[in-house]
Amino acid sequence: MASFNTITDIPKALLEIIDTFNFSQMSEIQDKAINPILEGKDILAQSKTGSGKTLAFGIPAIMRTDMGKNKPQTIIITPTRELAEQIAIELRKIAA
Repeated sequence: MASFNTITDIPKALLEIIDTFNFSQMSEIQDKAINPILEGKDILAQSKTGSGKTLAFGIPAIMRTDMGKNKPQTIIITPTRELAEQIAIELRKIAA
């Protein structure tokens, strides 16, 4: 699998945060999804629990967020409140 530093235009600060979690290589879903999402393509993906789906859509969402705009820029829809909370926790960790 590819390294996170192969992500198009990934900020060094984000790479450093990802590195603190000891993620050295992207999972299959991350490798196939992140750059196409950053290119503005729509994707439909399915992967097993624990395969890295949250970062597969979370990294592009964070990279495309303009912190200068005080308005919603990304909407993540989940089937349960619990999953929404889990995703929020994980994305806050890498968006720090």
